Amino acid sequence: DRERSELAAVVGLFVNLIALRTRLDDDPTVAELVRRVGGVVREGLRHHTLPFEVVLGELGIERTLARPPLSPFAFAMEREVHRGIVLPGVALTALPLEVRTTRTDLALVVEERATTEGWRVRIEYDRSLYEASDVAALLQDFVLCAGGFVRDRVRRIGTLRSREPSPQPVVAGGTTGRILHQFSLAV
Repeated sequence: DRERSELAAVVGLFVNLIALRTRLDDDPTVAELVRRVGGVVREGLRHHTLPFEVVLGELGIERTLARPPLSPFAFAMEREVHRGIVLPGVALTALPLEVRTTRTDLALVVEERATTEGWRVRIEYDRSLYEASDVAALLQDFVLCAGGFVRDRVRRIGTLRSREPSPQPVVAGGTTGRILHQFSLAV
């Protein structure tokens, strides 16, 4: 959090998880859902400086390596990292990292492209819980539903499914070392 003066001169990435929850049981329209989620995000961002560990403590949730706290699912919206950074006398280049673990059972990551129009969508998941074919189908469902969001703001979200709901994950015990597998799709 760069708003804190003691962190202003520190180099590095500071990320604080913000837990958000939205009700969908009333089957809102796309426009209603966008308004609702916008309000939830704005409210969550008002508290972005509150450390996630404090939130867990207030809720009485003990942190454990056996499972993610609060929710096994995550959504992230990211901006594409520029491939090259130039500083006076120094040229820096981002190197791809091979990520082999995941902090949640399943994460949907949407990346805004810096150099082209469009988005890059990927799913990071625990291979001991999900089959690759189910995750690929889930990614296709997301793309189809996102298209429905854009085309029809008065459509109910319950009608945006492109196939049967995704199967339940196979429960696996003792998944302390999580293996990450990614599917990517450009939209």
